[in-house]
Amino acid sequence: MYTVQCNALLRKALFAIGILILFLPFQAGAKEVPLEQWMPWSGDRLMVNTKENIGYLVHVDGTFTSFPVATGQRRTVRYIGMTYFAATPERTWKVESLENKGKSVTFGATGRFLRLTYGKEKTKYGIHGHRDIAVMLGSDDRYRSMGCILVSEEVLNVLERTFNDVGAFDVITAVKKLPPPFAADVLSREG
Repeated sequence: MYTVQCNALLRKALFAIGILILFLPFQAGAKEVPLEQWMPWSGDRLMVNTKENIGYLVHVDGTFTSFPVATGQRRTVRYIGMTYFAATPERTWKVESLENKGKSVTFGATGRFLRLTYGKEKTKYGIHGHRDIAVMLGSDDRYRSMGCILVSEEVLNVLERTFNDVGAFDVITAVKKLPPPFAADVLSREG
């Protein structure tokens, strides 16, 4: 009886060690992966450097893919009945829903809109395409939105797949430079 209990305990311990080895983040192994090869993992985060207008989709082990984004204009705007400073706020958000706004200039060919929440509040901000996204992303001035994060349809495909495969994920927007490799402490900080 004692031998059976020891063998069962040993099997459980070896299983736990194997799981730890598989899922521990190894920063030394962090590398950039092309967007078309990106596979969603649980714990993925989108980090957006709003100074450089570069987005980084990052795995917990620091592996990442990067792509251009457009963010909020750095001026006061009047839009949807409100007057506000349109720069994308620095925060840690969460994508908790995918909406379809329909094909339009504002939301692009597919109308997909990943809604950003802050705390428990559903905000007016989100991640989406735009009819003129190729022109915007090709420009030196990528402060073009009314506060949302604008991405290409290819990036939107990857973000939608991430949401569908792993569920809600964090989005960190920051003016400070967020260069790779991404240390675990940077990933966990409030933006």
